[in-house]
Amino acid sequence: MVEDYLLQMFNVEYRRPNVIFSIITGRNTVSNIYWGMRYDLLDYFSIDPQFTNEIYQKILSKLKQNKLLTESNGQVRLTQNGLIRQKKAKSDLYQIKHPKLINQYKFNEWSETCILAIQVVSELSFVNRHYYPVVTSELTKFNIKKWISNNDKTILTKQVNLELRLFVQEIDTNSSLIFMNKLIGHNLNGLTNKQLANELNLSEMEIQLIYRDTINFFASWIEEQKQSVFKELVQSILKTGIISESAKETMRLITMGLSVSDVAKSRGLKTSTIFEHLLELAMISEKFPFDTFLTKKIINDLSEIMGRDIDQVPFKIIQNKKPDINFFDYRLYQIYRSKIDVQN
Repeated sequence: MVEDYLLQMFNVEYRRPNVIFSIITGRNTVSNIYWGMRYDLLDYFSIDPQFTNEIYQKILSKLKQNKLLTESNGQVRLTQNGLIRQKKAKSDLYQIKHPKLINQYKFNEWSETCILAIQVVSELSFVNRHYYPVVTSELTKFNIKKWISNNDKTILTKQVNLELRLFVQEIDTNSSLIFMNKLIGHNLNGLTNKQLANELNLSEMEIQLIYRDTINFFASWIEEQKQSVFKELVQSILKTGIISESAKETMRLITMGLSVSDVAKSRGLKTSTIFEHLLELAMISEKFPFDTFLTKKIINDLSEIMGRDIDQVPFKIIQNKKPDINFFDYRLYQIYRSKIDVQN
């Protein structure tokens, strides 16, 4: 099962296996983000931060031994058998429905917050003060205590029940069963992934993917409601996304009209760091001002040299032919072309 999910991240064209691993575990570098964009895998960035390189390498070796993947010069691609297996497996595997939500919420924190919140409210509804709360971090306990104190307890219990009923109407049967059976309530223990897998005849990995997908969607659903008793809790588990706070600050200053050198001086950073911020923003942001940095001459020159296959022309060739074009221009043009190609 894990092998088939991993196989979905490869292509008939060669890909860098270390980049695939970095995308899965969420190693945030400009290079990883760039190749994640080129491989069309950014929506799955940080899908499993606990995934180990040891397990990853074992799976890769197994896929190569089974002639589903082939390697050349440190890069890996699907074989014909691998492509057939990939297509067949894709129809059988659970496909994440809300990949863009993966990087909007802190999954572990949101999961334990949700479970503890429901447990506390459930016990409150039975006026039970003698129970063992689910084990969570001190921060989660603090947030739940604050949440309880900020709400009328009678209204809270009714509203939580109502909102859960409304939410499960928005999801499919398996998602509903997994989500609700993970929760803990009065005289009710949540089920483990293994128990749910046996009940629903699914793999434990699929149970975890469905649960993560569903609980992320629950957070998104809460944010879309005009009023929700859970809104306060969701605010505590929001992520900044892939874009770093430092890159956001750089963009704020750029939009104010400052040059790259001015921003670097203002922030006490190297100009190379500012250029990295801009590349990061160009890859992730839908509103990046490419025309601020890419002149028509640079676009024409690079288009003439690189043609349609922008991944096959190394920067050294560009340097030899056009010494005035720097690496920032080269990489930004690749990002620009990637986005234009997707739109077309």
